Amino acid sequence: MVAESAAIDCVTCLYRLSTFLVCFSFFFWVWAIVNTATKNYFDGGIISFATVILSSLYFLRLMKQRNESNSKLTWKFYLPVFSHILVGINYALGASMTNHEWNQLYCVVLSGQWFGVSIIHAMFVIKLGQYEREATSEISAGEGNKGGDEDMPEVEIV
Repeated sequence: MVAESAAIDCVTCLYRLSTFLVCFSFFFWVWAIVNTATKNYFDGGIISFATVILSSLYFLRLMKQRNESNSKLTWKFYLPVFSHILVGINYALGASMTNHEWNQLYCVVLSGQWFGVSIIHAMFVIKLGQYEREATSEISAGEGNKGGDEDMPEVEIV
């Protein structure tokens, strides 16, 4: 029962993180478009933030499908991690290409933030996978759901 509660917490955190990052990234994606349109350079945020938006939306869809069909976690649940790393790399490149100290500081801080977000997302997915395996082994051992209809409890995303 503890694993079920912890799995629900992981799902809730992942859902909220992904929803927040879609909104947050959309703002910075628009900002990158404006930078590119008004300045003499291409802002890599157009690509990197688009990948966060798309991978987070895909992740939310996967979570919903997982909830409806009780499917297992796969490598696809890690896609947002790679997009977060891409944004972190983009900011790191920005820090190395600017001559302004405040822009460098801004880019270094945001690069670290995005690398941190990638670690947090990966940790939640890893934890959710552990809870999933625990629940499956409990059912196999006869300690869990005697009906055998479900490997994991249905988790409603709030």
